[in-house]
Parts: sequence; structure tokens; C-alpha cells
Amino acid sequence: MRQIKAKITTVGVIFLSLIFILSLRVAAEDDLSFKLTFDNKNTTADFARGNPASTTCDANLEFRTILGFNLKNAFNKRETETLKYDVTKNIDYRQGTITIWLMAKNYVPKNYRAGNRSFKSFFYILFKNRNDFVKLYLYEYYQWANGLIYFECNGEKYAITKFPMGRFKQGEWFQVAVTWGSNGLKVYTNGKFVSKAAMPKKLKTVNFIPDPKESFIGLRERMWPAGKPDVGKETVIDDVKIYKVALSDLQVKNQYLKAIANTSKNSKEKMVSIDIKLNGIDDNSGSLDKLETIFAFNALSRAWRKTIKSGKAQAKYELLKPNGQKITGKFTPKRLTHRLVIPGITQPGKHKMTITLTATGQQAVIVDKVVVRPNTVWFKNRIGKAEKVPTPWTPLSIDADNVVRMWGREYHFGDGPLPTKVIHTGDSLLSAPPQLEIVTPQGKAKIRYKITARKITKTAITLIGTGIAKSFTINWKTRIEFDGFIRFDFAINGQPTITSMKLTWTVKPQFSKYLMTPLLTLVDKGSYETIFPTRHDDSSASMKNDSFLWMTSKKKGFCWGPEHDANWVYNKGEKVLRAVIDERGGHCEVKMITKSVKLPAGADYHAMFTTTPTRPLPKAFRTYRLGGYGQYSNCDVAMVQHVGQGTEGIYTAKPNKYFAQLMADFKRSNMKRLVMYDACTSLGDNVPESIYFGKYWNIPDGPLVPFPIRPYKKQPNEKMCVHAPSDPSMAYADYKLYNLKQLLTHPAERYAAIYYDLAINFISRNKYNGMLFKDKFGRTIPRYIIMGLREILKRSMVLAHSLNKDTLYHDHSYYNPLYDSFADYWYPGEQYTALMNKHKSPYVYSDIISDDIYKTELNSTMKGSAILFLGNLKRANRAYGTREQTEAYLTKLLLNDIQMSIAFEDGSVINKVWGIKLKYKLDTAAVILFDAKNNAVKSSNPQVKVTYYKCADGRYLLMIGNVSKQAQTATIDISKLKQPALVRDEYQDKNIVVKNDAFKVTIPARNFSIIGF
Repeated sequence: MRQIKAKITTVGVIFLSLIFILSLRVAAEDDLSFKLTFDNKNTTADFARGNPASTTCDANLEFRTILGFNLKNAFNKRETETLKYDVTKNIDYRQGTITIWLMAKNYVPKNYRAGNRSFKSFFYILFKNRNDFVKLYLYEYYQWANGLIYFECNGEKYAITKFPMGRFKQGEWFQVAVTWGSNGLKVYTNGKFVSKAAMPKKLKTVNFIPDPKESFIGLRERMWPAGKPDVGKETVIDDVKIYKVALSDLQVKNQYLKAIANTSKNSKEKMVSIDIKLNGIDDNSGSLDKLETIFAFNALSRAWRKTIKSGKAQAKYELLKPNGQKITGKFTPKRLTHRLVIPGITQPGKHKMTITLTATGQQAVIVDKVVVRPNTVWFKNRIGKAEKVPTPWTPLSIDADNVVRMWGREYHFGDGPLPTKVIHTGDSLLSAPPQLEIVTPQGKAKIRYKITARKITKTAITLIGTGIAKSFTINWKTRIEFDGFIRFDFAINGQPTITSMKLTWTVKPQFSKYLMTPLLTLVDKGSYETIFPTRHDDSSASMKNDSFLWMTSKKKGFCWGPEHDANWVYNKGEKVLRAVIDERGGHCEVKMITKSVKLPAGADYHAMFTTTPTRPLPKAFRTYRLGGYGQYSNCDVAMVQHVGQGTEGIYTAKPNKYFAQLMADFKRSNMKRLVMYDACTSLGDNVPESIYFGKYWNIPDGPLVPFPIRPYKKQPNEKMCVHAPSDPSMAYADYKLYNLKQLLTHPAERYAAIYYDLAINFISRNKYNGMLFKDKFGRTIPRYIIMGLREILKRSMVLAHSLNKDTLYHDHSYYNPLYDSFADYWYPGEQYTALMNKHKSPYVYSDIISDDIYKTELNSTMKGSAILFLGNLKRANRAYGTREQTEAYLTKLLLNDIQMSIAFEDGSVINKVWGIKLKYKLDTAAVILFDAKNNAVKSSNPQVKVTYYKCADGRYLLMIGNVSKQAQTATIDISKLKQPALVRDEYQDKNIVVKNDAFKVTIPARNFSIIGF
């Protein structure tokens, strides 16, 4: 009897196992539309909903055997072959998934870079019918051993994302999966998510049937006829699958695990049939005690999905806390996703969620998932919250006439919410101050403003008041902070009909030569117009360049910026931001309402302004020597830890157990003072806080970049993570400041400054944390992260300055004075790498970049943050960076009083220039630029220009630059300067002969001399 029972039990186990396996028959296989394995020794698809045969290649692979990832047959395409298939029924351009196995047969992927690419793809798919087209391709080893995914629809700016290839070895098989659809363009390697991009918006409106004659699925196809052949570099492909839906993360993982189940790659991971996502909730509600659970059932079998949709399934869940307590519940799922929010989750540690899914006649499915809730002791800390005005600003004050004074400036408010006069270091900047103009059907509204209250602290002053017009009233609040930042918030009451509403102001001519938006905008006939950058445009990208209007001279200016355009009313595509420069000055308009509308009750608006520069320059604004890693005599500060050494993950700033050893290593390497590479809007996806809060900290459509991790530089194994954009408007800022304080106060630390990369004013469309919200008209509005970004940069500066350390911030050209002026130093220059690649020349600094760029983007005086220029010669091309090319790169920097770092050039040249600047103590010198009207030094040759410094001790230092492409000779007349006893060529280390108060110089093309006396 026992034997019979044992047999029955054994059969039952086998039966139950079979049912479980059937429940794991993922939806992926149900949705398969094309499968090509080459296992049948030919190029015909094993399965296809359309034509399975190749339209271009009928190869017999019988005697071309090459083993695939599963030791079955694979395919190594010959140079003369093309391998294409029909798209009809085999693939959908609107949504889908492709998986492909790849192997670098006879080369090392990490050594295969952009310079020797051959315009080949792993796959290249084209859908076309006359003028309509969609392109999707996986580019082979695009740049720095990265692959590239590209999706384009009807010429709209393409979706693009990268993934790392360099970590795979020669001869190693790996799988790449690409999904596209409503959740974006996503890429995975070996079943793991890598990166994502937003899909082109046009894809939602395009509707065409691909013409089979013009369309194709191409494998290992050359995308353009140009390019070098892959001589000796063979990439083998295997098992290509196409699905008609975009698979979920779990489905991608499951299909990979299934594929490797019986191979040498076999993983210990098990396939699961229910995807459980556990997220800590940070929705700006003031607490972090809620856990969001999302159950996704779309990886279950078709039978299970049908049961769930019919409401016949039952689910029980259990959350096991670290202390052993349990939270249980049940629900009836009716959709393929179900969301639960569980409050009271405060204990750090592992939380295990288990779900049991049952239905009549079907075997129960039990799945669990563990998430680690991090310790949130950092939440709501006040680190960097200024209790008094930090250096270098001076105390903030207001008098009885509502004149607000701070460093270098006066704002006169009178009785209203906007300044009637703006004075910067003695100069009145505006000929017409900012005004709010509202027009109703009765005409232009006359608004009587009144201040009803003033709130004064040491770091900010808030004016509160009302405005009364004939058909409406306004409640308003204006906050002025110690750095000169003004934020004006107002709400319109009475539900009036308004035909137009705009802000206008005019900057005086002498202070409005340039328009920065934020790149230098050379206006057409003095006029500039643009749409509001976050709405009514054709892109869902997270970065926009035209996010403010900044009128400026080479020294002073005035700037406006927005957070969002809630309750604005204008036509789609209408250019509502306008600036005109003429002989009367720089006229600016921000048109918030351009057509007649009845406002909802309490429709609210805002505006932000500042005067520039917002701060004085740091003391060492010409002699801050960044770079060189201690290899040169004048090295002072080295930027280190680019790959997370010494910290607990990329961009955490949290010291780990290797930190003290790392600091000691740097000290032995002659690096005197350090700057840690960090970021203020990003976090590695492997960090516990990022895993737990990532959904709510994420900036959708922001760049997801694969990044190496080396906790300590001596560790041989390098791991990878994805650094994901994180919103400083959330608790992420508290997390960063808490860690930053630990870092900067560590007993072993040796920092001179903190450095933030990615100081980007992203547009956030995160609907989970309130950054995407509804305005009074019920429209969905995204925000810039400007207020959160301003707060984290300000707090970081306050902390750094309290510890006698500096701040360095970076975002290419996009310096925004509304928040970036918290940088003591600004680190531009990386943006010119693309320019060198475009022109295929190391001479873009001398030949291509305009003088206006040097006078604005790279002008320390205009910004208040000292420029440390990052040259990118060797980064653009390994062959660049010679001594002569470095000297050419420096010529215009020297003429324009721009400080440089050592990075990708001949560092000995810059080291020598550093030494000369130190010798002449240029931080305390007055500079007279080559184009200044009071320049007393005359050059006989207009191609040879002279900028000079008058030093505090009476010495002079001349920067003489040849800006032409040929060698030039010039006579330099110094008769109007103090007559020297000795004139010396400091760069060439030789004396100069002076006759009749002049001397001759011969300077090579694009080169300089440095003459002192």
C-alpha cells in the first residue's frame, strides 16, 4: 500500500511540476512572430507569421558549421552576402521585441571603437511606404565599445540609447534584447535591463502599411555604403527572435533564462511567473513610510491571463518584515497589473512579499520578492540649510522703502511685487522694469498693488501683498534670497475673462549685447522667438536648451527663468518667449496668455529673475590649477574617483571601507588636494536607496548611462551599473547632503572642493512624485527641476564653504545663473569634443569657436563663477594633443583671460603657463583685454593681439596671440606703460631686446608669446 501511495505521490509531483512549467510558458512565446535559429543549416526561419524565407540569401550552411551559444548551429555572414527578410506579419513597427545572440569571433570588443567601425549593424530594420518610414537598428560597436540602439520615425529626432559591449570577451556569446512601444525604447543584455530612451512622438500618429519592396528585416547589414570592410573582424549571430509585443522586464529575463537552461551559461536564477515590483514611496508628502507593491501577471500563461481578466482568480499576499511581523491581505485581480500601498514601513532591512494566486481547476502559483528598505536616518536633515548668509555673499537687508540690498545689488520694490529699479555695483540695468500686463475685454487692466506683510530672515526676505483691478484681484508673494534670486508667485481671483497676459522688461543697451538661452544666441536682425520648452513641442526629451532669457554684456546682465507653464493659454507651437535687441536695449516678453479665456478660480502663475553676476569671483580665480594628477610641478588639485572608488556606489558620496586606503594612495601619488567626481542629479541603479526609491526619484526620459564601478582601484574585477537621473526635488537631496557631510568630515579626507557633474535643469514628467501635475484647466504639466536643483546646489555650497572648501559644477555650455552661480568654479569645454569630430580638426578652439563664445560662455566676469576650461583634444582623437596643438588651443584662452585645466592635451604646456601666472600673482592683477578701448599696448599687426595684466606690484604680463593660420611678425609698442629695465619672454625663458619702447615678435600660426616686465 505504501508503494502504491509512493507511486501516486511521485506521479503527482511530476504532474504538479508539469503544471508549474506550463504556468511559466511566458506570454513571450505566445506572441512570437519570427524565429531564426540556423539550426536547420539554412537561412530559412524556423517560424514566421509571414514569409519565413530570406529574400536575399539562400545559403546552405551544411559545410559552414559554427557553434552557437547553445552548441547548435550559428551564422557567420560573409562579406558578399546580405541577409534580409520580409517585414509583413513578421514584425510591427509600433511595438515589439527583438532578441539576438552575438559573439565577437576573432577580436576583442573593448578594443573595437568608433574610429574603425564599418557602418554595420547587428540588425537593421526599415519600414517604408513612399514618404512614411520607421527605422530601427542595433549599431555595432558605435563608440567606446558601446552598442547603440536607434529608432527614427518620419525624420523626427530619433530615439537613441547605448549599451556596453566592452565587458564581453572575445569568443563569448551574449544576448541583446530590444523592446519598443508605449514604455519607450529599452535594451537588455543577458536578460538584464541596461538603458532606455523615449520613443518619437510621431509614432503615435503615423499609420501606414510597409511596402514589402522598400521594407526589410536586415541582419548584419551595412547601413550605408561608405565605411571600411570588417577585414579580420567577424561577428557571429544566433537565435534571432521577434515578438509582436514589447516584453516586460520579467519576460525578457525569463526568455533568457529559458534559452540558457541547458547550456554552459546555465544560471542559478529561476524563472518566475509573476513580476513583483516593490518601491518605497517618496511623493513629497512629508514621510517615507509607504511601500508600493505592483503585481504584474502578464508573464503567466494565456490560460492564467484569461482567468484573471474574467475575475475568477484570487490572490493572497504576505509581507514579512525584518522583525518577523507580518502584514497580510487578499484581493481579486481583474487586470494584469495590481497596485497595493502598504503604510507603516519604517524598519530598515529585508522585506519579503509573497503572493499566492489560485483559481478553480488551476495549480496555485506562489512567487516572492525581497526588497531592502534602506536606513533613512538622513531624511529631513538640515545640512546646508543656510542659517546665515554664506561667504562670499554679504548680509541681506531691507529698508522702510522696500529697497532690498545684498552683495553688489539693490532691488527697489516700492509697493509692488516686482522691482521698479535694479542696480548692480552702481549701474542701473533696466530702462523698463519687469511689469505684469493683463488685458481684459475692457482694455489694459490698471492694477493697484499693496504690500500687506514682510517676512524677514537672515537669508531671505518675503513680500506678501495684493493687487486690485476692475474685474479681478491678485494675491501675490515675492521671495528675495541672499544671492539676488527673485521668485514672484501670484494667483488671479474672480474668474475674469482675459485676452492677453505677459511679462515685459527692457535691459539697457550697454547691458544687453548678448542673449544667452542658455547657449549664446546670435539673433536674426536682433529678434529671437521660441516656444515654451516643456509643452506643445515634438519631443519628450528631458533636456531643453531654451529654458531662460538672459540679456547680458561682458560684465553685467538680467535673467528670467520658469519652472513650468501651468495655466498659460496659447496656441500649439506658438512662440511665446521673445527678445529683441536694438539701439534702445534688449526688450523681453514672456507671453502667458495670448487668446481670450475665462480663468478658473485661483489660477496661479510665477516668474523668477536674477541679476548677473550674482556673486564675486573666488580669490584664486586665475591660479586654480586643476588636473595633472600630481605629475607636474604646479599641480594643485586633482579630480579623482570617477568610477566610484572609495564610495558605496556611483554618485553616493558615501565613504566605504576602502576610503582611507584610497586617500593614502592619492597622497603617495603627489596629489596635494582632491576633488571627488560626483553628480547632483544622478545615482547608480545598484545603490539600495536607488533600488528602493528609484521610481519616485527618477526623471523620465533622462539619460541612462552604463557606468563602471571600482570600489577600490586595486580590485581587478570591474562591475557595471546604470547611472539613472534622480530628482533633487525629492528626498534624494537629503540623502546626498547627509553623505556629503560624512565625506567632507571624514578623518582621512583630503578634499579641496566638491564637483558635481550633470547639474542639468531637466524637465521631469514623473507622474508619481508630483513633478507632472494638473493645472487649473485640468491639463497635464511637467516641471523643470530648477527649484530642487537650486536647493541641492545651494546646500552643497553652504556645507562646502562652512568647511573651507570650494564647489565645482558642470553642465557643458548650459550655465544658468538662477542656480549655477552657487559654483565657485564652472567647468565647461566638454561640448567641443563633438565639434572637433565634426570638423575632423584639433584647431576648433582657434579656427571655429567664435569670439563671442569666449566673451560670454567662457567669461568668468559675466558669470561670477570662475571658468576652468576643459580641453578635449585627446578625448576627441588620440592623435591630437601635441605641443603645437595644445598651444593653438590655448591662444584664445590666454587672450580672453580664461583659466584652463590639464586633461586631454600636452600637460607640460599648461603647467608652464600655470607657473607664469603664479609668478606674476595674477589673481590680484587688473586685466586689459585685447579689444578694450583703454588697451595701451599697440600691435603693428592686426593678426597679433595683446591682452595684458597690470599686477599689484607694478609689473606687467602680456599675452600676445597670433590668431591667424600663418606665422606672423609684429612690433609691440609698450611706450604707454611703465618703462621696464628688463623684458623677458617668460614662456621661452629668454630676454627680449627693446628699442624705442617697442620690441618685435615672430609667432607661429595659432600660437602665443608671454612677455613680462
